[in-house]
Amino acid sequence: MNPIPGVNIDCFSPVPGTTRGEARYIGRRGAAEHWSSVIIVTTAAHAWRARLRVARCFPGKVYVVTSPLSRADWIRQIPYQWAATVKAELLQRDC
Repeated sequence: MNPIPGVNIDCFSPVPGTTRGEARYIGRRGAAEHWSSVIIVTTAAHAWRARLRVARCFPGKVYVVTSPLSRADWIRQIPYQWAATVKAELLQRDC
């Protein structure tokens, strides 16, 4: 039973195992099931790029909810997320 009536929680393993793979899955699944919106749960460091990727594959409303990161995780995530965002913006502009 789902904790909120009318809301489905879906955990999956994307192929490829990247944000782009997740976005493609959401796009396919959303089209097949006629979704009008999705909620992505991710970290604050990843939220902007996750929304960008999913919005390219899914035409509905994309909501993002973030979970906290420790200071040490932020230090590691900032350079990675910046590089991944540049890649998403310049090299992989499609779904």
